[in-house]
Amino acid sequence: DCYYPDLSKPQAYDYILSEMSRLIDEYQLIWMKVDFNFKLGNDPYGAEFAHYYDKWYRLLDELRKKYPQVFFEGCASGAMRLDLNTLRHFDGHFLSDNVNPWAVLRIYQQALLRLPPGRILKWTVLKLSERSVCITPSGNGATWEKLESVNVDFALLSAMPGIFGCSGDIASLSAKIKSSLRDKINFYKRWRNFMLNSHAHLLTPLTDINDRTGWAAIQLTNPKQNDSLLFVYRLDDECNERRFRLHSISPEARYTVTVNDSVIDNIKGKKLISDGLTVKLEHKDSAEVFILRGE
Repeated sequence: DCYYPDLSKPQAYDYILSEMSRLIDEYQLIWMKVDFNFKLGNDPYGAEFAHYYDKWYRLLDELRKKYPQVFFEGCASGAMRLDLNTLRHFDGHFLSDNVNPWAVLRIYQQALLRLPPGRILKWTVLKLSERSVCITPSGNGATWEKLESVNVDFALLSAMPGIFGCSGDIASLSAKIKSSLRDKINFYKRWRNFMLNSHAHLLTPLTDINDRTGWAAIQLTNPKQNDSLLFVYRLDDECNERRFRLHSISPEARYTVTVNDSVIDNIKGKKLISDGLTVKLEHKDSAEVFILRGE
């Protein structure tokens, strides 16, 4: 049997609202994650849970209005309740318990077919192995039972486009890895408002979650700015160079291309559209983010 509060009844609605409010007040919460990991069963009203969801969304909206300082994160057994309507009532949605960087990249690419990039939350999870190699969960990526080594920048950049989180045994990481982590977090803080309001362009074909071959590229553009962020990932591919034609670029503008605070090119918009930007990554399973500023 499935038991859940019938929010269409005022007593149940008031109880859940008061309990969630109590938790926020008692623990001074600034972040609340709302998960959903059981079946609702059959709707006793025969309305496909329309009454339930009507009250559930109303409850969330009341909480967000009452506690504007709190970030309300949606989560629902992976993406089983991840849709545009539900997303309207949360500040962001957790993409998947699978935090394996290769899987995160593939899941995110698929999610971008129907969801705004800046509202999806993803995590990089890292720790240091006994051999001083940075490792991350393998397999389904939800536990530490299976591990594999990973390029730090690849792991961080697979989760960065959107809402970016870091976890794991951060204290175990070497000073060099912590420095890379610090740099990427600072980069994200500079660009998170841009990403929050961005549009996504998938510059490479979609593929299976287990496919670790080829390249992947995601371009984020913001309708209020003439800039772009280009996230590029070289997976298990023998070629160390690829060219990507960009979208939402002003043909007459010139774009300064920077990576790691170094200018690598200054190129006309129409050339970026017709010929594309050539990207070189020396190592497999590596990644880089390029900034294109229009002038």
